[in-house]
Amino acid sequence: MISRHTLRVLLICAVFIPTLTSVVRAATAYPGYTFFASGSKAYLYDMTGKSVHTWTASGSAQTCAYLLADGSALFPIQNTSCTSPQHDGSYPNGRFQKIGWDGTILWDYYFCDSTARAGYDVEPMPNGNILIPADSSTVAKIFEVKPTGTVTGTVVWSNTLPSSITSGQTYINSVSYNPDLDKILVDLQDPQRKLMVIDHSGSGSVTLVYTVGSSGRVHAAAWVTKYFLGTTNPVPDANLTAMRTNNLLVVYNGGEQAVEVNLATNLVKTFSYAFSDHEGSVQRLPNGNTLVLSGNTTSITELDDSGITVGTMTALGTIDRAYRYGYAFAGVSRLVTNTLTVVSPHGTPSPAGTTTNAYGATITAWVTRYETNLGNALFENSGWMLAGGKATNGATSGTTTNLVLALTNNTTLTWLWKSNCWLATTINGSGALNFSGGALGWNPSTNSVTITAVAGANWHFVAWSGDTGGCVIAGAQITAPMTQARTITGTFANTPVAVWLSIDHSGANTSLVWIGATNLPLGATGTLLSASSLVDGNWQTGTPFVITTTATNWSVPVIGSNAFYRLQVE
Repeated sequence: MISRHTLRVLLICAVFIPTLTSVVRAATAYPGYTFFASGSKAYLYDMTGKSVHTWTASGSAQTCAYLLADGSALFPIQNTSCTSPQHDGSYPNGRFQKIGWDGTILWDYYFCDSTARAGYDVEPMPNGNILIPADSSTVAKIFEVKPTGTVTGTVVWSNTLPSSITSGQTYINSVSYNPDLDKILVDLQDPQRKLMVIDHSGSGSVTLVYTVGSSGRVHAAAWVTKYFLGTTNPVPDANLTAMRTNNLLVVYNGGEQAVEVNLATNLVKTFSYAFSDHEGSVQRLPNGNTLVLSGNTTSITELDDSGITVGTMTALGTIDRAYRYGYAFAGVSRLVTNTLTVVSPHGTPSPAGTTTNAYGATITAWVTRYETNLGNALFENSGWMLAGGKATNGATSGTTTNLVLALTNNTTLTWLWKSNCWLATTINGSGALNFSGGALGWNPSTNSVTITAVAGANWHFVAWSGDTGGCVIAGAQITAPMTQARTITGTFANTPVAVWLSIDHSGANTSLVWIGATNLPLGATGTLLSASSLVDGNWQTGTPFVITTTATNWSVPVIGSNAFYRLQVE
């Protein structure tokens, strides 16, 4: 025979019954802080199971407490000054304390009503009010109380549940509010074992009654909403599809199940878990996982949508309920910090290095666009890349020199750079240099610049020199990878040219008639190769000459009649 204890262990891994929708699995635990109450203290645990903060009330929490957006904890504790009418539950409260982060009692309110006594739970609302379930042997009510001072409050709304539903010594175990629908969810304890949805606006009519089971107890009914508890602040990383928002959740102790009800269709999804006979809680997390607590235990378990355990945590002392608050919740902002590490091999970034920032802090980061290195290299920012975080527009990379990001994780921002190297050229001789793939000045280091030498008239290209290491040289063309600063020189040499010219001696002037050439540059030198007649002893074959005037007025030491001279110009 299998003992009841053993049976419970087996039920943890029992087959999940997906009667609502397809299974959506989250492979990892949802990160955040886990909050619960034990005795007169409330605890906040990090994901390693370490207690990081505590609050202490003036009495024992009646099953649970709630963390508020201002960092305070709301405790329902026993009201010893108001003990009637009789309440059928084991943990009636009636005194509500709001304990600040620093331990200060911010609100200490005693609630008494002549017809019903405050029960197990309390629900913080986005408007700052609280919902209080209250019961007697004949009536079940819900009160909305507005805090009006440090010890006072005013009932601003109330509703009496239909006696046809609540009769039979039942009581309200839990109350939960849905800001989207403006509806209130309660669960009624055995023998009713019902979920009831009440319209908070208008007349407070009942819009849904659902019977959870036929034996045992029910506990901790709660809406699945996209908001942080007690606020209308959306959970920024909520997967609304995986969460199945606006469904109802409840612990069905009698069936050792968590039950989920679709408000629109009444379709049900359940999974088995070893809930105790009393208490327990169930919370849908933003990634679609579910946080469960069996009740009167120290073990907190996170399950994926198929009922498989993805994380566990052990509380200090037995507890009845537990809830997880994500890092974006304002109530844990004093604890949550994220680092921004900025990596930039060049330029001047802001911020720089590693900074520690509050969760969700909005940071504008920028970097200078250029940086020069001894005049030889120019580094130019080419954009950025994020690891662990996103810009406020959702991007993880970009090409700008600035961005805005909201830190919700430890994030590394890397500024990306491209280097530019300087290209300079010089020319020896007469010629020109043409460029492709780049130009004189700064060029990206990923580029290769091709330089083509073009010789001037009567000149020819000789060689490349200078910073030619790593270059590809093909005659009058050189391809230079711009991985370094380079100064490249193209050298040209004069090309000897043989020309015939006719010299017509006419007085003191000598007229040139070029044969095979239109002109020769001033200063060109050469030698006499031959002449049709040698009329002057100074002009022998091999005599050097220099062109000192224009082609139409060339004075040479020649006397005599017309003659043809063959000159070689170098």
